[in-house]
Amino acid sequence: MFKVFPFPAILFNDRLEVIEASPAAYELFHVPHTGEDEATLAGKLSHALERFPDLIEAAGASSLRLNRPGQTDRFDWSAVDRHFEATVYIPENENFGTYYGLIFTEKTARILAQQGGARIHSYLEGIMNSLYLGVMVAGRDMRVTQINQAQTDFLARHNNSLSALDAVGISLLELLPDESELIQEAAAAVLDRGETRAGIVITAGEPSDLVYYSIGFSPIRDEKGEINGLIRICEDITEKKRVEDELRKTEVQARETEVIKELIVTLNHEINNALTKIICHSDLLLMISAQASQEEIDEAATNINVAAERIKIVTEKLGTLKTVKTTKYLDDGTIMIDVESSLPSSL
Repeated sequence: MFKVFPFPAILFNDRLEVIEASPAAYELFHVPHTGEDEATLAGKLSHALERFPDLIEAAGASSLRLNRPGQTDRFDWSAVDRHFEATVYIPENENFGTYYGLIFTEKTARILAQQGGARIHSYLEGIMNSLYLGVMVAGRDMRVTQINQAQTDFLARHNNSLSALDAVGISLLELLPDESELIQEAAAAVLDRGETRAGIVITAGEPSDLVYYSIGFSPIRDEKGEINGLIRICEDITEKKRVEDELRKTEVQARETEVIKELIVTLNHEINNALTKIICHSDLLLMISAQASQEEIDEAATNINVAAERIKIVTEKLGTLKTVKTTKYLDDGTIMIDVESSLPSSL
């Protein structure tokens, strides 16, 4: 009967001696199975099995647990780099308690696949935990299936000390109540429409110690392209924002300083020139007052009034400026405010 089995199978007695075996069983234990009678081959296979005391012991223990035909008992057994599930049973057509069948079902490929999958999972988990980004994966029910160390650290900052293991199975809405509205909107976009959301800035913590995060959501698809979950990425951008704010403040201060310089140049040009005229004509009046005609005196006084009026006009115009337009003052690149071009259009 066993000769027709395409898989390794052995019939043995209660003394654990081989009675019959399939060709695949002889091959499994490296026993040539041609050119000799069944009894001789069975004896050689029994001898070969002595090199595997763990197998003999496990098969014997399984046979003692069997009481009637049809019952089975299983155990795992490995030889070198091959893995099997061994099944011991009492054949239906054999004498009770005398003979037992032993069938080997190879599961090497399955175990290797599982080991490979475990290694890949461990490798990916290592990558996730080495990221500075917070990562959470959730199914369509919005319950967390995976979370990395960076994300648990982010949660711990805000009085949520759940471990990665404890977080698995919890709804994102429950885990991140402050983001509930945002998460619901993202779920509709990501899970229902397959869209990606990125660059969403949120804050957490006390007003005096705010932490800024940039978060994004992306769909996860299975091998058929169906959306079966989402991934949430979180980045702490507090320091980045601080640097950007400082840079922006520095730029504003630099611009303000430049405007002050331009204003000084403008005042020097518009007012100092007028003051020079006032001083010159005042000095002239002092020098010629005794012998000057009334016409000369009137002309000098008029020039003084014109220059003074110019100072008044420039001062008033500078007070109305809302935006600043500049023009080159000197060939060395010195810039001044172009008062006329900078004035509001209503003036």
